[in-house]
Amino acid sequence: MAAFEENAPYQTGITKFSDLTQQEFAKMYLNLNYDAFAVANFNPYIVKVSNSAPDSWDWRDKGCIGTIEDQGACGANWAFTACSILETYYCMLKGVQITISEQMLIDCDTYDSGCNGGSLENAFTWLKEYGIMRDVDYPYKGYKSACKSNPTKYIDMKVTGYIKLGSSSSTWDVVDE
Repeated sequence: MAAFEENAPYQTGITKFSDLTQQEFAKMYLNLNYDAFAVANFNPYIVKVSNSAPDSWDWRDKGCIGTIEDQGACGANWAFTACSILETYYCMLKGVQITISEQMLIDCDTYDSGCNGGSLENAFTWLKEYGIMRDVDYPYKGYKSACKSNPTKYIDMKVTGYIKLGSSSSTWDVVDE
């Protein structure tokens, strides 16, 4: 067992990834089913903030960081990221940590490709039209199946919009924090 001073403990050794080639890992775990035209035409919003950020901020101190999850061989990192963002935002707004269903996005989001890839922009566009359930009501299976959403069990928060950040041009140069 080894650990960095400020990070949670971790263990090194043989894992399910150890015997995979880079190509096998990419095929099984990376989100490679992007629309090349959409990526090439990515046009992020540039946001100017008038107030300054605090010298330090750690959401772990606020109890708004969820657990690490294993998506298995399902290429749905887009769904895990979208749900993680919503979980953190929910905690920021309501002071309660919840776990949102990645499986519902995989099964029901018609703008993305389930375990074969997707994008945050598509996920949030879909979530604006619909809603999302908790993981306890729609548990993760790790493969795409028929949508079994139940609007009576949607969380009490609705996506009304989003802003893309992080690039000043098509070269993906970082704007700043």
